[in-house]
Amino acid sequence: VGPDGIVFYSEDKQNFEGRIRSLDPASPTPRDFLTGLNRPTHLAIDSFGRLHATTADGVILVSADRDGGTIVDDVRQADAAAFDEQDNLYLLSAAGGVTRMSPGGDRSSVDQLADAGITMPVGIAVGTAARLLVLDRGRGQADGRVIELAPSGSAQVMTAGLVNPVALAL
Repeated sequence: VGPDGIVFYSEDKQNFEGRIRSLDPASPTPRDFLTGLNRPTHLAIDSFGRLHATTADGVILVSADRDGGTIVDDVRQADAAAFDEQDNLYLLSAAGGVTRMSPGGDRSSVDQLADAGITMPVGIAVGTAARLLVLDRGRGQADGRVIELAPSGSAQVMTAGLVNPVALAL
């Protein structure tokens, strides 16, 4: 949800036909916000109200005038994205773990996923004090868990036994 109450969501067709749509609470009709995207998957809004989208081409900062976007990082097809209080962007990739991008573009890796026994990460959220929450789908039907990764490196299971979880938000 943007600062003006507009709801954004992405749709993926194929062959660069993906799009971001917007929904104004005052009108029930969705509108195209940005089209021609290559497999848009996740959306995140920073503290300035700027919309970012993860795509097969990388992370895109969507321009306010809707004429496209700027690729701000080449992390392709992130499985989830979230901002922390300092506008660091966390990108989750089931294949590559978690990448933290600072507002200045510096990258670092969060290497705690394997240590925490995370087998199929599908969601990410960032809480206060840089608490990183990862939604692990697990390998079986009721193996889903939410795991908190602290900056100190410790990991704690917040809840377990989730059935096929797919998304996480704070």
